[in-house]
Amino acid sequence: MPELPEVESVRKSLEISLEDVGLARIDSLFPGVLTFCPTLAEARLPAKFLGADRRGKMLALRFQGEQTLLVHLRMTGRLYFPNAEAPLLPHTHVLLHLDDQRTLAFCDPRRFGRLVWHVGTPFDRIPELNRLGPDALSLSSKVFFQLLKPRNRMIKPLLLDQIVLSGLGNIYVDESLFRAGIHPKQISADLSRKRIDLLWESVMEVLQKAIENGGSTIRDFVGFSGEAGNYQKHHSVYGRAGLECVKCGGTLRRTLVAQRGTTYCPHCQRMRYRRTKGKAIRGRRVETSP
Repeated sequence: MPELPEVESVRKSLEISLEDVGLARIDSLFPGVLTFCPTLAEARLPAKFLGADRRGKMLALRFQGEQTLLVHLRMTGRLYFPNAEAPLLPHTHVLLHLDDQRTLAFCDPRRFGRLVWHVGTPFDRIPELNRLGPDALSLSSKVFFQLLKPRNRMIKPLLLDQIVLSGLGNIYVDESLFRAGIHPKQISADLSRKRIDLLWESVMEVLQKAIENGGSTIRDFVGFSGEAGNYQKHHSVYGRAGLECVKCGGTLRRTLVAQRGTTYCPHCQRMRYRRTKGKAIRGRRVETSP
């Protein structure tokens, strides 16, 4: 599934490609992929494109008349400009006809992706966006600490929880935890402030570098112009189970954490336990300051 860096790469391309154009008409070719709130009859078209925003993994295209098109790519969704001299890509479900004679199309082989056209709802009150936690790329280290420290949960599932923090998925959580030297099963409440700050720095660095490289292409993801991402070439752990750790030379291990495949280094990402009077407190996975 495209994560924050992949969606951000699409957003940046759309911001440029749709500048100074208007949306004239929408055609839905397959029922259920595109929905209207409240109804199609309420859509105020034509409408000028105002800008592209993103919250976590969700893309938001804003149009004149207080209208917003939410795009959730899910696993295999893609936006593209069809070639006028070639047929539409297979599994193309929605066509957005622009006033400059171009068409923006949405295709999705698995049909998990969703588009929602909101009319008359202020951008800051759109329910789908307000249900999400703060965007991972927008957080200060202080807010990041406040989100993680009070919760008594394993750190990987917590980072994946889009209600707590939006944008991170399996790839970038594994990469960030490895960079910070934190075991994916470490309990968040037991992480030290110093280690949480290090994790915040790791998340920011991983996301920024992934965006610079156009995201990661593991199976299906391609950018807006059809190009594959390059960040998979820089993965330290994701997809590398059984291979050599880039830090210590040991063997990377794969396990399940909250039913998600997880790759980590058992040497660089050790579970830490609190010690009192020279003895470890059993039954608690407690992080100590490095």
